[in-house]
Amino acid sequence: MDLKVSAQRLRLLLSWKETLRRATPQESYGGRSYRKSAARATAELRKEAEAAVRKAGSQLQALIATDADGPAAAQLRHRIQQLNHLLKAETAADLGGPIAMTLEGYADAFGAKRSAAFTFTKLERQDHITIGVSIVLTLVICLGLGWYHLWRANTTFTLERADGDHLALHFRNDGQNSAAFVGPWSAVAAVASNGATYGVRLYCKPRDEDSFQPCTSIGDVWIYQNEVMSPQRRITVESGVSITVLLDIRALESAYGAPLEAVRLECGRSGQRPQAVFTQSLEG
Repeated sequence: MDLKVSAQRLRLLLSWKETLRRATPQESYGGRSYRKSAARATAELRKEAEAAVRKAGSQLQALIATDADGPAAAQLRHRIQQLNHLLKAETAADLGGPIAMTLEGYADAFGAKRSAAFTFTKLERQDHITIGVSIVLTLVICLGLGWYHLWRANTTFTLERADGDHLALHFRNDGQNSAAFVGPWSAVAAVASNGATYGVRLYCKPRDEDSFQPCTSIGDVWIYQNEVMSPQRRITVESGVSITVLLDIRALESAYGAPLEAVRLECGRSGQRPQAVFTQSLEG
């Protein structure tokens, strides 16, 4: 991904959006082609930038264990910062200032069809106003939804059944700064916390019982990179990087002392309400 080209394209898209906001109803009337072109350009740019962040983040995570402070890692961190700046730009001014063009010029730049954009002279004035306002509102809503998904929560958790003996908990950091994952919350008190720290509270439901019991303090049941997680270990998760930790169901049942029907995981940041809560059946 060429950052300079992508930044210029986003700058042009934001300039188009800002020009449409200031335009009169007649000036801003461009039919479906304007809306579709803007939505398509936003989606393509977002997809390309997010893919670039994932790629750079994966490369950086692989370097942490061997050369965390080397030049290659520094270059990757710089690229991730540039990509995040690109993704979080709110106005054309964030990328160097608006690019002044006519509305038809913006349409041409993004491949919008112009045939319907200049037929409004046959319409009545009231039609011009109604259609123009509708188009502007629709465009703003479409772009707003696109930016919302682009700027959604900085971190996400997902849970899936990895196999018969393990649950896989995925933690992704989409923030601009690195985050720390410490696993079970019982370990947090013993770990120096700098910046955002995330973890998990674990609850178990034995078979033939109605309630979940706290199991966070049970050790040797979480696995990261094929090793049992140490209660003192902080996993640094760089911006744009995902990690996966496994919950060993058989080890958990052995330590609990009884077969389990289900588990509940409360995931989130230290000192805050759970960001995600998962209830997973262990039967079947």
